[in-house]
Amino acid sequence: MSRLPSLAEFIKRAQSEYGANLSDLEAPVVGPRGPVVFRYLEIPSDDVPLFAVLPDIPEKATLSPDVLRSLCRQLGIPPKDFDLDLG
Repeated sequence: MSRLPSLAEFIKRAQSEYGANLSDLEAPVVGPRGPVVFRYLEIPSDDVPLFAVLPDIPEKATLSPDVLRSLCRQLGIPPKDFDLDLG
């Protein structure tokens, strides 16, 4: 298996190869750490747009296989494009 991508690498590929748009949720959510602005990727569609909230981790952090599979599933990106099986 090849190296897993960082969050930044995943975002870049989702944008360049699948037309995803990176956005921030308009209103911050207040939690135990204070206000947090959620970031998400959205892939436009004529039917229902696909979107996935990004994990609250540094962009240079490597995604785990489970998180990567989840993001791919939510955005309709084949996991095999990241050298992952469907498991």
